[in-house]
Amino acid sequence: MKVRTLLLSLLLLPLVTPPAEAQIPYTPVLDFSCDFYYYGYDIDPRYDRYQYIYCEIVNSNQHDITVEISMTTGLNMQLQDETVTVSAQNSDLVYVDFLRDRTTTKGAHQVELTAIITRYASVMTCDSCEEETRTKQVNILAWFEMDWNLKE
Repeated sequence: MKVRTLLLSLLLLPLVTPPAEAQIPYTPVLDFSCDFYYYGYDIDPRYDRYQYIYCEIVNSNQHDITVEISMTTGLNMQLQDETVTVSAQNSDLVYVDFLRDRTTTKGAHQVELTAIITRYASVMTCDSCEEETRTKQVNILAWFEMDWNLKE
């Protein structure tokens, strides 16, 4: 009877112990910053502005990280990369383009960029990672067009 209980205990022991991931909690850190690349915050809506805003992702962790980036804005803007993998102790840049849109109302508009680590060490999902959000204000300038072909 004792042998049977011992064997049963040894068989059930692996089911009771927590996995290694739970024993060593690790949350990678995200360093995320955004700024205007070259033009400043004023936009003339008659022209495209490529690489208008850039966001730098710095990985100071000991593991590679995969970062998911999203953008919320009412402007006609395009995020060049939505998912970026950054090597350990390295950094990467993500660019936002302003696409020509003459229907945009003049004045100040908000561009909100959000980044979150979705994976680290290539395979580990990061359920405890927090989102980092950066907001930039973009000023759309007033504009007009003139037709030089005057008719009598």
